[in-house]
Order: sequence, then C-alpha cells, then structure tokens
Amino acid sequence: MKSSAVSIFVLIFISVTAPAWANDSEYGNHSGSPAPVKNDAITMTSEDIVITARTDGYWDVSATYVFTNTTDKDVALTMGFPEIAGDPGKEFLKFKTLVRGEPVKLAVKKSAPFLKKGSEPLGRVHLFEVTFKPNEVVTIQHDYQMEGGGSVAVAIEKTVQYVTRTGAMWKGPIGRATFTINTREVYEIIAWSPEFNFKSLTRNVLQKGVTTGMSLVLENTNWTPQGDLAVDLMSDEGFLRGKAVGGDCPELKITDYSAYRKAKGKERLQYFEVSSMDEFDSDRLRLCRNWRYARYGYTFKDTTLNKRFYGKVYTGKYPPHAVNMEGFDGVERKMAPLMPDPGFTPAMLNEEDLFYLKALRTEERRRREAKDAN
Repeated sequence: MKSSAVSIFVLIFISVTAPAWANDSEYGNHSGSPAPVKNDAITMTSEDIVITARTDGYWDVSATYVFTNTTDKDVALTMGFPEIAGDPGKEFLKFKTLVRGEPVKLAVKKSAPFLKKGSEPLGRVHLFEVTFKPNEVVTIQHDYQMEGGGSVAVAIEKTVQYVTRTGAMWKGPIGRATFTINTREVYEIIAWSPEFNFKSLTRNVLQKGVTTGMSLVLENTNWTPQGDLAVDLMSDEGFLRGKAVGGDCPELKITDYSAYRKAKGKERLQYFEVSSMDEFDSDRLRLCRNWRYARYGYTFKDTTLNKRFYGKVYTGKYPPHAVNMEGFDGVERKMAPLMPDPGFTPAMLNEEDLFYLKALRTEERRRREAKDAN
C-alpha cells in the first residue's frame, strides 16, 4: 500500500518570562525549514496536559495526545516540538517522547520562525518519525522540564502559557482537551483565558497554616481553539473577595514587618492590626469574616453563605491594578471560584486568619451589646 508523506509538528512554545507550551499542528516545509500547514487526514481525539511545579523552580510537563488517522491509507509524519527562540538556558530539559508506549529517536533542528501577530519566533525543534496505519489510533507522550516563569504583570506572580491556537490545524475539532496546573503554593486568585472552561480546583493542606499546593483543571470538548491559554497565579485576594462580599473589607495589617519576621509563634500577633471598621455595617462585617472560612472551603450551616461564596466563575478585566493605567486596561480573564472542601478542618486557618476573625467577632459583639443596651 502506498504511503502518503506528510510533515507534522507538535508546537510547544516557551517564552522568556513565563513557561509556555502549545498544541500539536501539522507542518510542511518553507525554504527548507518546517512551517505550519492545515491537516485534513488526522484528528486529535484528546490531549491531556499536566504542568507541575517543582521544588527547584522548574516545571515538569507531561503532554499526552491521542491522534486518529481518518483515512484508509498509511500516513507518514515527521512530528516535533519546537521551542521559542530565546536566551541560552531556556531549552527543554530531559526531553523524551514515547509513541505507542515506545521511546523514539529524536533529532534537533532549527525551525522556521512561524511568526504571527503577537507571537514569538520559533527556535529549535525536536523531531521524530511516525507512520499511522489506516484508521489507526496512536498515543504520543512527551515528558520534559522547563524553567519556571516570574512576574509578567502587576499583581501577577507567575504565568503559565500554553499556545493552543495551533490545535485548530487538525481535521475537525479536538474531541477533548484537559489542562491541569499543579502548583506548590496557594494563590488567592487563579485567572485564565476566557475561552477555556473550568472543571475543578482543589487544595492540599498538610498541617496548620501550611498549604502544599493547588490543582486547577480546565477542560474543553469538541473544541476548535481560537486563541491561547494563559493561567495567571496571584496572591492578591482583594479582587475576588470584593466580588464575593460585594465590596471592600477591613484590612489586616502588619505594623512592623521587620520585627514581625524576627518574631516567633504568638510573639508575632503583637504586630497585627485590623484597619478601622467604622465604615462597614454589620452585614458586611459578617460577610468579610466568613470569607476567611470560605477561602478554605468551609461548608456553612447557613445555605445563603454557601450560595454566595461557592461555585461562581467570575469574568472580568485583570489584573485590577492595571485597569485604567495609561496604555493598558488589563486583559479579559475567567477567575477560579471558591469551592467547598469536604476535608476542611480548623487547622487550615493560620495565625493571620485567627487574629482577623477574633477582631471582627469582637466588633460584631460590641455592636450587638450596644444595640441591646439601647
């Protein structure tokens, strides 16, 4: 049976400021270098992308793709993962590929730039050969490490990017695309490109005041990518809290940060204070106090609080500090909702939470007693 020769590449884009990856796409040649083309024979049945933060600041990436040859002919492919052209030291580490569960030989060459509006040129590309039998379903897995990213915008601590627009080059829509981001820290806000659908968010807590990480899962089905995935990880709780409680809350402040850092245990409490509560009515104080519990997934006996705090995916411009800044008004993002956690225990509350809760309870009690006295 005669084989049809097709060149195909899996795009994994890496930016200098943040880790970034991308969907598979088919490539042909342009001036002797690979360049993207439309594929009308192979469909992407599914993709499972798992990006996990490491203790050394790098990210482990595992990308598993399932492809289907929709023709009754052999299709011979040259597949590869390109890298964004950038500084030395930003290349993939420990890169390996399995096809049908077996390791394949890799070659590294320079890719065509593949420049599009807002994109960066490609650099090296990791190449390997695959031949699909008629109507065959093939699983391809890539595992490697990448250097972690840092701040790329106001209030954003880390951004994970995955260039998905190239997935539109396969035949038909992608059957299912699942993206899992595993962090080693807890972030008050996890925001992402609005094209992607929220599936779940979980936390892991091992001991009082120490949360070991979060897992965000996004999933699209029967999907033709229009843009790229960007996941912003932030520790600024004010925006999401404001959405949940309907406005501002009293703020917890540290009066002497240098002394606070040197203090240990309960000694640190003397450096906490809560800002004035005079401008907040009792209903707002109640919501602000319970927000502290909702952050950890506490299931309230008052069902109206569960309805207010949990399960809402917020959409808006982010980061909020950039909105109305000259020349930049933020980017459209979805924001992960708070979710009830059946495993909640009081041990999840740290010393800051406990101080804040006590301060608000004391003020609420003072107001009740004053009202009763009148």
